[in-house]
Amino acid sequence: MKFFHWKKRRGSVKGAAAVLSVCMCLGLMAVPSHMTYAEEGDGNGADGSAMGRYVEQTLETPDIWIYDIAAMPDGRLRLIGQTKTEGGSGSYEMWDSADGGESWEKAAALPEEMNDKYFLNISLDQDGGGAGVVFCSSQDGQDFVHEYYSFDARGKAVQIPESADIDEIQMFCFGSQGELIGQGLGNSAFRMNRESGETEQTFAGPGDYTIMIGVCGQELLMLGDSEVQRYDIATGEPLPYDESLNAQLFENGTDYRITTTSSVHIVFGYTDDGRMYYVSAEGIFAHVQGGTVVEQLVSGGMCSLSEPGTGLIGMAVMGEDFYVVCQKGEKTKLLKYGYSPDTPTVPEKEVRVYSLKENEEIRQAVVMYQNAHPDTQISYETGLSDDGGVTAADALRTLNTDIMAGSGPDILVLDGMPIDSYIEKGVLADISGIRDAVREAANPFEAMVSAWEKDGAVYAMPIRFKMPLLAGDSELVGQAGDLTRLADLIASDTDSAGSGVIYPFNALLSDVYLYHVCAGAWRNEDGTINEEKLLEYMVQTKKIRDSQMPLIDEQIIGISEELAAEQGSRMPDNLGVDGLDFLEGFRLSFGEAYSIHEVNWISSVNRMAGNITFAPLSGQQSNVFVPYGILGVSSMAADPESARSFVEFLFTDEAQTQSLGGGFPVSRNAFSAMLHEKESGALGDLSTGTEDPETGERIIVDEYWMTQEEMDQLEKAVENLDTAADTDTVLMDAVLSQSGKCLNGECSPEEAVSAVMQTMNLYLAEG
Repeated sequence: MKFFHWKKRRGSVKGAAAVLSVCMCLGLMAVPSHMTYAEEGDGNGADGSAMGRYVEQTLETPDIWIYDIAAMPDGRLRLIGQTKTEGGSGSYEMWDSADGGESWEKAAALPEEMNDKYFLNISLDQDGGGAGVVFCSSQDGQDFVHEYYSFDARGKAVQIPESADIDEIQMFCFGSQGELIGQGLGNSAFRMNRESGETEQTFAGPGDYTIMIGVCGQELLMLGDSEVQRYDIATGEPLPYDESLNAQLFENGTDYRITTTSSVHIVFGYTDDGRMYYVSAEGIFAHVQGGTVVEQLVSGGMCSLSEPGTGLIGMAVMGEDFYVVCQKGEKTKLLKYGYSPDTPTVPEKEVRVYSLKENEEIRQAVVMYQNAHPDTQISYETGLSDDGGVTAADALRTLNTDIMAGSGPDILVLDGMPIDSYIEKGVLADISGIRDAVREAANPFEAMVSAWEKDGAVYAMPIRFKMPLLAGDSELVGQAGDLTRLADLIASDTDSAGSGVIYPFNALLSDVYLYHVCAGAWRNEDGTINEEKLLEYMVQTKKIRDSQMPLIDEQIIGISEELAAEQGSRMPDNLGVDGLDFLEGFRLSFGEAYSIHEVNWISSVNRMAGNITFAPLSGQQSNVFVPYGILGVSSMAADPESARSFVEFLFTDEAQTQSLGGGFPVSRNAFSAMLHEKESGALGDLSTGTEDPETGERIIVDEYWMTQEEMDQLEKAVENLDTAADTDTVLMDAVLSQSGKCLNGECSPEEAVSAVMQTMNLYLAEG
């Protein structure tokens, strides 16, 4: 049995992106302090509208991983970062710009002996020097410890001695007079002597835990779970509670907890006049400490700050301009926010997008599109909350009411919705023109963009897809042709060692791993449910479960039951296939491939174990793809042209090559580029591990890019996918809620089917 499963990045963990899932709200863009808004109805635009807002610009930077940015007293900007090399660590360098980030010159570098050290973070002071925290092994190599280094503006570096009275330092920041402040492990911060490392002042954070620290001039800010504690850096005395700042920071329960070692969710900055600034996914804000107003200068919803997968690293304020260093995947970028008096304060056009569940790819595309089209605001709304307080059926009833009243969204992300019913009722407009444009520009997989074509009209197209996949012993994979044969194969292949057990174990307590390759077979032509096919599904999935349960350790069953209870009847976003299964005695595994890396792990394990292959998973249907981000334009869209423009943008190379785990791109161009991004062979930066079930020894697997033969195999399999999975959420919830009871023996397959039929008949009658 598997006892643990872990993955780690080797050499650098900078690539671990913090996914920021945020609400895209449009706030007014505040103008610089020397300007004022035009009065309502009397703006300075040609049509009387208010003009002026901050706009985003991505600046070219040296080819380094940026650790921080600072505004120098003489008007220069300074970056510090590490160069990128093919074989290992690069040098830590400082670069200056005297023209607001338009060009850069190398100013200094840390000593060469620092190149092999891994800095978790580095902070710059106002004079261009700084300090950083190094992550390294202890002398005996058994534990991981931190070391601390300080350096001046010319790069001369010294190690800061570790003080016995200081908890392990997590990060540094600097007061306006050059004071070195370290955040300790837990709920404390320390003003430290830069040379001796001795404590000069201790600060206690709010509550039980300090997430991070920041500085505003001579004020220390300690950010907790629900409030900010302020201190005078020089005296160590606490400052009065800032009600307006706390209200703005923590409205709607905003969570700033750090989820990666390379970026954070909020960064503080300040100017010499005592004005505080901070940047988060919500935008850039200004505040006078102790004042009653927190002013939003930049709306995160109108720029890339709210783009999923974006983490924050540093900020500098220079004049009226803001410079923000962000992490996006494996790279860092520098964004400049400058005031544009000729840009409308509020975009002239609005497109409303609606989906049942949050779609990260759509969220990201909203930001990308708005950056390219500053005259258009994309408002994105979801119907289902994470707390499960609203059912899919309830959300759809509300949506349908709005649509019939003419107040519905312009674009529908149709995942989980009754697409055929919407087509029949005339809710969706014909987007065949978009399909034709996509054909020409992106060379898409034809079956996917034509899945909802009826009588020459196209009503919906997905932007991504997942591929149901079966992997394991080559002989067994070749025998599993459909649901019945798969069930027979699994039931007959078990032995006392449990070699036929399918992982993950919670698959034995829920049938979600087979749902998408079967659900479409239950639909009759008139949209009603085929009771006979549904019963076959219940019987065969229970057969799989019953044949495996005697071979599973009771402790594992308990863990799996807890996972199944947490999941409820909802389909998880990703049901991946784990190649490590085959190093632990398992002979088959199935799920849904949604990234190249999943197939890479199967390929990597095959290099070690041999005789491991993969093939499309068949159930009651074959050659199934699971569409994701299914787009439709409302036939009653307020601005059809803008709605179609946004939909078409989602199929461009720019949007299709961005992936946040939603699946493969439907564009052949993007899919081929992703598949052939690297040559076959060891990637060298990602390893994974498991435990030998017999010896308990740790097994390490390096990721290899799949072989050319495997790339051809995957490409051919994708080309043959021609059947869109049924993703109707109401049917899914009805079936999974009953099939779970059936698998656990709480009811018979016949009783489960009867309950599903009652739910669906009522739903269809209301429809």
